[in-house]
Amino acid sequence: MTLASDKLSEVSKIGRHKKFKKEDVSKIQKWLKEDFEERKVKGRIIWNHQTDIICKWGLYSEGEDKGPSIKRFIKRKDGKTTWQRLKKKFYKDFYQSQKELENIVIYLNGLDPAEHRAGIKYRLKEGYIPRVHVINFCREVKNNFLNDDKKDIENRINGFINYGLNWFQNKTHKVNEWKKYDKKWGQCLLNYNEDIKDSDRIFPLGELRSKNTIIRVIWLMNKFMEYLHQQYPNKYPPTYFDPITNSQFRSLEMIRKQRGLVRDRKHIKSEHWEIIKRNIENDPHLKIIEICYEFGLRRSEALALSSVENLFKDNLFVKEQVKCIDYTNGVMTRIFKPTKTGETRRIPYKASISEISIKRIATIIDTFEFISPNQLTKKWRVLMNELNLDYDIHDCRHSFCRNLFKIKNLDIKTAMEYSGHKELQSINGYLRSKSEFSEEKLNLRDFRVVA
Repeated sequence: MTLASDKLSEVSKIGRHKKFKKEDVSKIQKWLKEDFEERKVKGRIIWNHQTDIICKWGLYSEGEDKGPSIKRFIKRKDGKTTWQRLKKKFYKDFYQSQKELENIVIYLNGLDPAEHRAGIKYRLKEGYIPRVHVINFCREVKNNFLNDDKKDIENRINGFINYGLNWFQNKTHKVNEWKKYDKKWGQCLLNYNEDIKDSDRIFPLGELRSKNTIIRVIWLMNKFMEYLHQQYPNKYPPTYFDPITNSQFRSLEMIRKQRGLVRDRKHIKSEHWEIIKRNIENDPHLKIIEICYEFGLRRSEALALSSVENLFKDNLFVKEQVKCIDYTNGVMTRIFKPTKTGETRRIPYKASISEISIKRIATIIDTFEFISPNQLTKKWRVLMNELNLDYDIHDCRHSFCRNLFKIKNLDIKTAMEYSGHKELQSINGYLRSKSEFSEEKLNLRDFRVVA
């Protein structure tokens, strides 16, 4: 898209300050349909949008006397080529402004100038997927995470584009063939194999990203493929990427631990919890973490609680977790999904760390202000920095599991039932001290027979 500045001075000065409006595009679109029908009648070259290559509209300089020209190149399946030129009556009033001429081209290509700049910002590669599809998808993602940190959303979108979309478009622009590169993509995301080609590599050699980072990239890539199929079912087939096995993720985490890149779980010391509790009990958002600590709930499980549906006479009933937040019409609504294991569980109030009362639990649940899981984590990290402590929200769960064995003296099967673990290996991750948690104390031999 080129236009020499010295040629602009020689063309008409009509409408020097006039601006092209988006609504003017409808007039051009009407003319394009008429032009296509006229080509049919006159026996000139016509084209098929499904099978022929139709390039984007561009702005060209065609000589000192002719001035700027807006046109697009078309190559048919049979090899014949042609140019479709936009009539000058639609843009002659904008000769004095290259920016307005370029805006017309951007509108004709299905974008508005702001979206076009966003496309440049995200450094999208050109391909058979029109840029407008990607920009619209990114806008939808931002709406879904409306209440989240803007920087975090930008990081997610950039990760999806740089580590997913652009990687596949470097392989082939044919979306239908992307699925065959599924496993190769997974190897490049893991990045712990040294035999990856430099041209395929997503991250620098030796750089290992966390499991959560990789999962977010894969998740957004699948959401994008789902979006394409829903919007254009005849053009894009249903595609689902599953590039990495659980075994490969375990290998990644093991290597990251060996390199000191993973923070070990740890229980919250009682004296530290007293400090934390004093700081969260009056915070409308963070107070729900007391339930995480007392009952070992995952953050998404705690955020799904209701005093009406989850509090019974003798136990806390955990039946679901928060999947996402819906912001339709500006109203925040929680969308739920089954728990991580897909099963419900009942935790007796007596199993809580301080044997918290049902009245206290109901007060916390009824007075806390709901926020997304990610926002809760961000607020928690701010608090930890203020208190000069180093704990994750998930360490509340570690504290609960440790308390079940060390203080409550429960057997392994009951502890797994209360904590919501289905496999012995899962709960083993919370037990670090061999002296405190011996095989005899946990009745592991009896458990294996029962299991």
